[in-house]
Parts: sequence; C-alpha cells; structure tokens
Amino acid sequence: MADLAVTPTTFIPKTVATGQLAAASAILYTVPAGTAFKIVKIIMVNDTTTAVTATLHLCADGTGEGPTNYLAVAINVPSDGNLMSVPAAEGHYLNATDTIEGFASAADQVTYHISGVEESA
Repeated sequence: MADLAVTPTTFIPKTVATGQLAAASAILYTVPAGTAFKIVKIIMVNDTTTAVTATLHLCADGTGEGPTNYLAVAINVPSDGNLMSVPAAEGHYLNATDTIEGFASAADQVTYHISGVEESA
C-alpha cells in the first residue's frame, strides 16, 4: 500500500501584477519561464469621475492581443471607486511565457490587481 503520509504542497495565491491600464494594449503580466500560473482573481477599480471601459486578453506564448484571445471586451468600470472583479478570469491556467494583456478607453483611470498561484512546471 502507498504511503499516504506525504507532506502536501501548499499553493498560496499572491499578487503578481498591479498598475494602471494604458489606452493602448500592453502586457500586464508574463508567466515566468519554467512556471505555470493559475489566475485566482483580477480586480479593477476606477476612482475618477468618468466611466471607462477595459479590455483584457489571455495571450498564449506571447502571441499578442487579438479577437481570438479576449477575456473581457470593453467591460464597464464604473466611476464610483468600487472594486470590480473579472469573474471570467478566475481559474484559467497559463503556461510559461503566456501573457495577460489589457487596455482601457482612457489611460491612467483603471487600476488593476492580478493575483494567482505560480507553480513550477
């Protein structure tokens, strides 16, 4: 019979990227070499007085953004300063060198926080 007293591995989510979206698409996070990444949460907030939209992409192997890799398209980030989650992102796995990219309809109005678990691949 197999030894079931093996020490379990604990994966602790951490924030891997934070910043403000630009008006042009940019890389927000790149999965490090030799690593896989599971998205736990992407949160956005707009603390200005005008509404703005945000678009996010999951790009395999650094291929760049495009309609074939949309995660969220022109989602409204209200001007009330409340945190907004992107539920479609939760649970997605990315491989080494994959990227999360994004942009907003106006620069420097949407702050993003990406958290997840990096695992050795």
